[in-house]
Order: sequence, then structure tokens, then C-alpha cells
Amino acid sequence: MSIFPKKSLTLLGALCLLGGLTGCPTDDPAQENSSNSTTPPKQNNSNMCSNLCLAGETKCLNDSVVLSCGEQADGCRNFGSPERCASNEACMAGSCMPAGNGAPNQCSSSCENGDPPICKNGSVVTCADHDSNGCLYYGGAAACGSGEVCMAGECAAVSCESPCADGEARCDGNLRQICESNPKTGCLQFTPGEECGSGRACMAGECVTASSCEDECPAGEKVCGPSGVPRACEDSDGDTCVEYVDKPACGEGEKCSGGECVSVSTCEDTCTKDARICDGSSIRECRDIDSDGCVEFDTVEDCAQGGAVCDDSAGVQCTTPPVTGTVLINEIFYNPAGQDVDDKGDNDPSNDTSSSFIEISGPPGFDVSGWEVRLINGSTNMTYQSIVLPPNSALDGYGFVVISTDKADSFFTALAFTGNFVLPAIPVSGTDDGIQNGSEGVELYNASGTKVDALGYGNFDAGETFMGEGMPARGASGRSIGRVPGQPDTNDNSVDFISFFPTPGLANRDLIINEIYVDQPGTDGLPEQMETFVELVAPIQGWIDMELSGYKIRALNGLDGTDYIFDGADPGVNLSGYAINDLPGSEGFLVLCNLDSELQFFLDSCSALYEGPDYQNGPDNITLEYRGRTIDAIGYGSFGGTTVFKGEGSPAPLTSSNSGKSLNRWPTSDPSKAKDTGDNATDFHTADPSPGKGNNRP
Repeated sequence: MSIFPKKSLTLLGALCLLGGLTGCPTDDPAQENSSNSTTPPKQNNSNMCSNLCLAGETKCLNDSVVLSCGEQADGCRNFGSPERCASNEACMAGSCMPAGNGAPNQCSSSCENGDPPICKNGSVVTCADHDSNGCLYYGGAAACGSGEVCMAGECAAVSCESPCADGEARCDGNLRQICESNPKTGCLQFTPGEECGSGRACMAGECVTASSCEDECPAGEKVCGPSGVPRACEDSDGDTCVEYVDKPACGEGEKCSGGECVSVSTCEDTCTKDARICDGSSIRECRDIDSDGCVEFDTVEDCAQGGAVCDDSAGVQCTTPPVTGTVLINEIFYNPAGQDVDDKGDNDPSNDTSSSFIEISGPPGFDVSGWEVRLINGSTNMTYQSIVLPPNSALDGYGFVVISTDKADSFFTALAFTGNFVLPAIPVSGTDDGIQNGSEGVELYNASGTKVDALGYGNFDAGETFMGEGMPARGASGRSIGRVPGQPDTNDNSVDFISFFPTPGLANRDLIINEIYVDQPGTDGLPEQMETFVELVAPIQGWIDMELSGYKIRALNGLDGTDYIFDGADPGVNLSGYAINDLPGSEGFLVLCNLDSELQFFLDSCSALYEGPDYQNGPDNITLEYRGRTIDAIGYGSFGGTTVFKGEGSPAPLTSSNSGKSLNRWPTSDPSKAKDTGDNATDFHTADPSPGKGNNRP
């Protein structure tokens, strides 16, 4: 990737400042990969009119009247000031010539009796025979009084709506315009302006020596850097251009918010005020619970206590659950990384935990009492575990029941997963979690004993019996196997199921790109300024410490769709060896950063590193893959007809004016808004960067 300093202009750019070459850059913010385009030159519209003739030019209105080009009442040049030729003259080629040589020898009228008065040079003139020769023309000028102006043939009091202050200066391109009083109307308006001389440019209303720099941010804007240091957009080096400047770091008990240091004791809203959502079978409302001035979600009604479910299809309310519907096996997590059962190293069985589970799904509130889950040995075709769901078992408000081991992980016993929606029913023996890892099967039977669904997973050898549907689903070590969301049941396990990050009690989904920081302040490529990063987030924060083998991040150029950072035979940075919870205090996040020892304070927020150039500013793309399958992507910047968009939906908008800001999703702490709608323009907004923690609001 070619790196050019943000403050450097090419020789072409310097010449453009000095003298109106064709093909010069436009005033629009530059995009790193933008295709060439031509922007029409700016027009001087200060008087909102056009000059229609040259000063001093004349022409004949008719045989006896000459019109002269001059400035009219609107400040623009047009033909006016009619002058009648003498009785022995005629108008020819814009001048009064002696009669003869074919010219008429008598006058003709230039207006008709009864024509209304008009304005001429700020005075009122009338149509009459002013020289008693029998011909009518406009004359007899009557000047308007003080504070009046001729309008539509009458003198009227001046009504000014001044757009500027007397003496105010501004720039229109390289024109310097001054706010002055119009001598005809007395109103303040900007003059047409004068070009700044050779080697000079108009800036802030003054002609100054042309500079080779350009603004890097909106003047006066304040942001927070990735390390939490406040930054302000100002001219720090006296070159007339503004750039982000780091301010003193926040002190103890303070943090950066909106570019300012504020007390960490100041609370923050964690949701949108008055928002109502379904959280499982409960209704939650965003309000100020503890009267601290900030809002958070509060449970206002538990629909399950009345045998109902929470329904948000038309508002948020408790509704009677359906009595019929389709219930299927939705997800299994049978082979966690490491030991299936964690004994915590204390040899105390009461502290053991296991994250294995089986999840079934269907209509929220559906009664599954008496339903049975059978675990089938692929070698013997025999049931090795049978779990019958107890009375009063029902699918929760999301439509799930999670069947866990009797040594459930602490996540399953958290507040959001209490009640009948998690059933610790799979027995554990020693370090065996009760779900076999080989070529096995899971079958689901309804309360009448009819098999309604079956899943076979793994590689079945000769002599082993596949009891699933269609072909087996691919096995997954350290990951779960789940149905593809939104797809119908094809009765083929190899089509219906793929591997996911485990999501017990939630819809199946994987890691997503949560935040990107691609345009930091300063000059791209300098070691002390390489702060760009990509942040991934897990669908569940703070649960399992899953190793990320098979995941890969790629940076795809918007010009041709190729990987411009991580190239070679196997392009992309492989996240094998990293885990989603590696960074202390950043459970559920992974931050991939540039390798730069000069910014240790920034690297403290990074859980994975690469050595290479910065991410480009757009139009470009970043994708997240798992074993060659793209699971998330973002395209950002302004894409045109020849650029390559590899994101989702429409690109996330990003221009040079967003320097110092990141593109991030809605905060994970607020479930009132969808995080991933499949449209980058909807899902991502600009905010202060926040690597390794929840995103900031817009």
C-alpha cells in the first residue's frame, strides 16, 4: 500500500492553487482509493444574476432608439438607458447616424401611449413625447429620494435583509469578497470579489501565502483517541491548517468522553429512554431506576408467571403462547475445548462446571412437557442417554429450552437463564460431560413418543450407523453445531447445520465485526501514529474462553477486491492461537492492532497483533472468515461504478472529515436495537474509538 502524508500536496496541487489548471482536485474531502472525477468550477453567485453584455456595448432597439450596456438596479450588466436619435438621424449599428443612404428620415416611437413607468439608472422614467417630435420614448428621469429605490417603475422604501456585516470578508474559492453597502439600494452585500494574486490563496477571508497543507479534521472538534487521551482539532504548527492534537491525559478518577475529561463516577445511559423489549419471557423498560439521572433496563413484567410469553411483533406485550407448532433440535455443544468438565483444580466435585448443552427450539411458550431427547451411539445404534423433559416445561420467550449437564456452567445459572428454560438433566461422570464426541446422534421425540427430529454429526466409518437425516453434519471441536438461521428444515443434516460460536438460549450466530478504526489523526504510516484496529465481539460476553482457530480477518482493496495488507498464497491474518477473552477486562472482545512498540498505551488495548501498514481510509472492505466461509463483512467509504464493494447491504459512510472517529455498531449493552441487520449503512455509526470495551453511542 502506498502511503502519502496527509499534509503533503503534489506539484499538481500546488500549481492548482496558483493558477486554474484543468484536472485540478475538487474541494471535496479526498478518499484514499476514490476514482478520478471532475467537479465543475465554482460560480460566483453573490448577486444571483448574469451579465448579458459588455460594458459600453450599444445596439439599436429600433430605427430611432439606441440602447447602451450598463449596470442595472440588480447589480448586473444588461442593455438599457434608451437614447432617442435626433429627428434628422436614424439608429444604425448601435449609433445615431445622419438620415440618408437608405436610412429613414423620420422618427418612430419606442413605446406606446399608456405604457407604465419603468426604472432607469435608479430613476423613474415615463413613456411620452419628450421632445415634441411626435414620437414616444422613455425619458424625463425623476430621481428617488433618500432611503428609496426604484422598483417596478416606482420609488419604494428600501427593505434590506443583509447577509453579512459591514466590512466582513469571506472566501469564494480563491476570491476575497468584502461585505459593503450597495450604492443603489443601501443594502449590505458581498462584492463580486477579487482574485488573490499569484502564489497566494484565500483563507478565512484573507489573501495569504499559498500553503501546501490541508485541513485534517473539522476545526474545533474534540474526540477521544483509542488510548482514551483527549484530542482537539486545531492549528498546532502555525501552517494555517488544522489537525488533531493530543491534550493532557485524564487524571485519576477521570475518563475521556466526547473529547473531554469527565469524572468516572458520572453515570451513563445504557439504553434508549422509554424503550421496551422482550428479554426471554419478560418485558423490560428503559428508565431511571435509581434516580441517578441515567437510564437502564428494568423488568416490569414476567409473562411466564401467568403462563404467557413476551411478544414484540406488534408492540411489546404478554400474549397467550401457541398450542401447536414445529419443535426441532436447534444447537448442540458437545466437545468444548480442553476438558469437557472443569474441576477447577480443587478436587471438589461441587465446584465442577461443564459448558456442554443441547438446545431445542420452536414457538415461544410451547409446552414440551414429556418430550424426550435421546443420545445415540453411532457404533452400536443404541441409546446411551435419555432425557425426558419434566412437567411444566415450556419454550422460553425466545422459543428455546436448553438442556445442560448436571454440572452446568455458571453462565446457565445466571439471572437471565433461571426457571424452566435451562434443564440440568445430562449426567456427568468424572471428566465426562455425558455427550459423546465421536460419530454420534441426537433424536427428539414428542410427548406421544413420535420422533420429530434427528441429528447425526461427525465422520461415520463403515460399520457405524448414521441415525440422522440425509447426510451427517460436520463435526465441530470447540464449537457448537447449529441450524442455519432463517432456513427451512430440509431434512438433510449436512445442509441444515453448520458450526457456530456457542449461543445457548439465543439465536444461532457467530462472531461479528464490532468496530473498525481506519483513519486515525496525523500522517498515515508513521510508526508513532499507527493506531488502526479491528474489533470482533462474541454473541455472548464473558462466557467461554474459545480459541479462534479457523478465523481470519482480511482487508480488501476497494479498487480491485484484493487483500492489500495480508497477501500471499493464503491471504488474511489467521487468529489461531488467540482467544476471545485473552485481554483482561475485555471479555467477549478481540482487538486486532498494528504492531507498534512506540504506542504501548494503545497496545494495552490489543489482544492480537499484526505487523504491516495501516488500514486504508476507503472505499475499502474488511471481512471476517471462518474456514473460508465469510461470516461478516463491512465496506466503508464512497463506492462508485468501478470500485469493488464486499460488505453487506450498503456501505457505511466514512469521509476524511471523520478522521479520529471509529465506525462501530450500537453498544452491546443495549439490546433494544439489532446489532446486525445485514446492512453496513444501518448498523455502523461514527463515534469515539473504544477498543476492547463496549462501543460509544453516536
